[in-house]
Amino acid sequence: MMDDDLTLSRLLWRTENLFPDKEIVSRRSDGSCHRYTYGDFSDRVAQLGHALDELDIGREDKIGTYAWNTYRHLELYLAGPCHGAVTHTINIQLRPSYVEHIINQADDDILFIAPDLLEDIEAVQDGIDVRAYVVLTDEENVPETSLDPVYAYESLLEGQPTDYEWPDL
Repeated sequence: MMDDDLTLSRLLWRTENLFPDKEIVSRRSDGSCHRYTYGDFSDRVAQLGHALDELDIGREDKIGTYAWNTYRHLELYLAGPCHGAVTHTINIQLRPSYVEHIINQADDDILFIAPDLLEDIEAVQDGIDVRAYVVLTDEENVPETSLDPVYAYESLLEGQPTDYEWPDL
């Protein structure tokens, strides 16, 4: 029998401490590759933990993701649950009315969106009640949008500490 709980924070600890120099490779939407190590990954996940604190995301708050499978999405997919938030993906192939229904059914507090998918969320924004939107890009690449308030993912991480004391869940 294992002595440790099988939680995502334990998985994050293992990547950071046992494989810090192993590389993660993912494809960007422009076709180029993004490369960084598990050590870099865990630093960014910790920074996102601090950003979630600043966005007032607490235990059991709901985080929706409407995004492609990228390195930023992977960071979010670990930071949310490690933080204690309920994190779920929204299928990007669904019609806008279904996306609206899922966001409302989940009672999302915050929505993380790929920049090229903003139009889908703008189409249903009047029918959803989300506290904030985060575009998974840097400040200079956030498209014009009617969503409010909207944050750039990289701006939220910028300057945040690279260690985080994850709660016991």
